[in-house]
Amino acid sequence: GLTYTPGPTANMLAPAEIPLGGAQGVTLSGAGFRVGETTVNVDGVALTPTLVTPSSLSFDAPAHAAGTVAVSVTTPFGTSADVP
Repeated sequence: GLTYTPGPTANMLAPAEIPLGGAQGVTLSGAGFRVGETTVNVDGVALTPTLVTPSSLSFDAPAHAAGTVAVSVTTPFGTSADVP
């Protein structure tokens, strides 16, 4: 039969604060992540995760100016809402 699969959800970042210089590992929890088919979007910049499981992923945060930025996850089944 045909299986309809929902897109990913992104729930929580750890740590939630990082230095301006970036280059720090961040873990994102959620659901629907797919090994080899998931990107992390940080303020519109697509990043390749360093580790992916169905419910969490890790990535190296890039340098950025001070402030809060949008973070979401994209798979072939869609893009999550931004992490709250």
